[in-house]
Amino acid sequence: MHGDASFTWWTESGTAKPGRDFYPVIPSVEHISDGRDSVTLNVPILSTPRGNSKSFYVVIDRAESGVATLGARNLTMVTIQPRD
Repeated sequence: MHGDASFTWWTESGTAKPGRDFYPVIPSVEHISDGRDSVTLNVPILSTPRGNSKSFYVVIDRAESGVATLGARNLTMVTIQPRD
C-alpha cells in the first residue's frame, strides 16, 4: 500500500451477544500509515461459551480518507470457541 488510509469499523452481534459475550465496538475510525499493510483490531472477549461456540461479526466499511484505496465492505465472522 502506498499512502495513508483510514476506515470505519464496528462489531455486530451473531449468536454471541455484545455486552455479554464480547465488548461491542461502535463505529470507530482506524488508521493505516504509509508503508504498512495491516492493522490489528482488538475486540475483548467477555465470556467463553460452554457447550457450543458463539460468533459475532467485524464490519470494515467506509473508507474515510487517505491516498490509498480500500476494497469493498468486508464482513468477517469471529468465532468464540468453548473451553476444553
